[in-house]
Amino acid sequence: MKTPEHIIISRTDGIGDVVLTLPLCGVLKKHFPDVKISFFGANYTQPVIECCKHVDAFISYDAFKISTGKTQFLKALNADVLVHVFPRKTIAQATKAAGIKTRIGTSHRVYNWLTCNKLVNAGRKNSALHEAQLNLKLLKPLGIIAGYEPQQLAAYYGFENIKPLPTKLHGLLDNTKFNLILHPKSNGSAREWGLHNFEKLIE
Repeated sequence: MKTPEHIIISRTDGIGDVVLTLPLCGVLKKHFPDVKISFFGANYTQPVIECCKHVDAFISYDAFKISTGKTQFLKALNADVLVHVFPRKTIAQATKAAGIKTRIGTSHRVYNWLTCNKLVNAGRKNSALHEAQLNLKLLKPLGIIAGYEPQQLAAYYGFENIKPLPTKLHGLLDNTKFNLILHPKSNGSAREWGLHNFEKLIE
């Protein structure tokens, strides 16, 4: 397979899953140092994505959703690979119509059989693998099959483009103490522990 020049990683859901997809970008840069990597995500995840040194450009899913020319939207990006980490039918259809040469998705979505030309058997439901490990399975069509343990993937997050915290937020942190941030809500994407339990934990 020809070395890719521009790869789009499509992960348009929640911020936690976006973070777990970023090591995929680092692994791609390891194998293809000169490749351009664009991350297709929701606007609210953009600041986190832009902290990753392995991502060269952000593509707004919010702008795509309201676009009247979705095929042209993607065609104008001149990408040769798009990886559907989080599957969305509208993106899959537009990706094929845009003529993106290599379209990678899981074999567990019926519409992917019609829109993707590289299918990977990477089911999440009954897998014992970490989400970040499962994401890497989608790189198999690009010749990347090396396995990574979760602790090894920590080296591939690339969180180096960190902007200073605004003064009002920086003032909430105390450098003389251990600072812990609790994230009790999941936006309905996972089973929740309950605010009352977090209240007890804080106490």
